[in-house]
Amino acid sequence: MKILTKLMLLGLVGLLAAPFILKKPDGTPWLTWSDLFEGASDSASALRSQLPITNSNSQMYKWQDAAGKWHYSDRPSDDFQTETVKVDAAYNQMKHIELPEGFGESKRKQAQTSEQEQQPSLPLTTAPLEKVPDMLNDIERVQEKMDQRQRALDNL
Repeated sequence: MKILTKLMLLGLVGLLAAPFILKKPDGTPWLTWSDLFEGASDSASALRSQLPITNSNSQMYKWQDAAGKWHYSDRPSDDFQTETVKVDAAYNQMKHIELPEGFGESKRKQAQTSEQEQQPSLPLTTAPLEKVPDMLNDIERVQEKMDQRQRALDNL
């Protein structure tokens, strides 16, 4: 089976390389790299022209509609008084948010119980039985260390 897979991969590579190796009657290859990427520079420049300007200090516009709702855009509004806002792209990044402990626990527990109901019961470990006491001792040491850390945090 392994030899068959290797032969199939070799044949696939040969088929992909053949147009670059085989020659036309005039002596040039049927396909060259420049043929593959001939329109790439044109399409890249066309794509760049469609993208918004991404310099470090871009201008944005904001305005408030009749209902009092604020709107932000890269183009000024024709109907409302527009204010210009300078956006520094170096600082325009989302900050990391720490979620409170236990956030979303109920949904995770529900998902876990539904998964457990659908799956057949499997053994908890594939470790040899003689290593189980050592593993339990390791777990107890980790639990003691976590309790010490929690006490230290509580004392702060």
